[in-house]
Amino acid sequence: MDLIQDLRSQHVEIGHALIELKEILELKKQHVKIKKSLKGLNDGLDNSLNNFDIIASLSELKSTLVSHLEVEDKLLYPSFSKSKDKKLNNMGKKFSDKMLGISKVALSFFDKYSKMTNEMLREDKSFKKDLIGFINVVNKRVNLEETVLFVEYNKHLSGK
Repeated sequence: MDLIQDLRSQHVEIGHALIELKEILELKKQHVKIKKSLKGLNDGLDNSLNNFDIIASLSELKSTLVSHLEVEDKLLYPSFSKSKDKKLNNMGKKFSDKMLGISKVALSFFDKYSKMTNEMLREDKSFKKDLIGFINVVNKRVNLEETVLFVEYNKHLSGK
């Protein structure tokens, strides 16, 4: 009887791990989409394309980022905080705290520029400067997540 319970328990654990790995793959797909959106925004402004819809691009980017943050908040940070490994606890807290700051900057950026028209945004010098800063912050964060956070999370899942 104990063997059957052990096998069931292991089956459930494997199922949870597979679901979590699927979520990591989804986060990585979102990273690709985020980077593509950031590049599209920058390229669209650099090429002075009058038909480029900046507002729609910003709205799509915001939606992707918010969705991405929800998955991280639901999956990654709680897993790190529940870990018995102090290093993982600290890393999760550090990444979560940094993301709160980045989220505030991002929401402020979107709020500031969502009230403007495409034409206004094309002519606004501070928008281009703020966009470049925003792109740099988000790209840096995405790279950190992929090279540090996701790597540690996968180690955590595999029990290493």
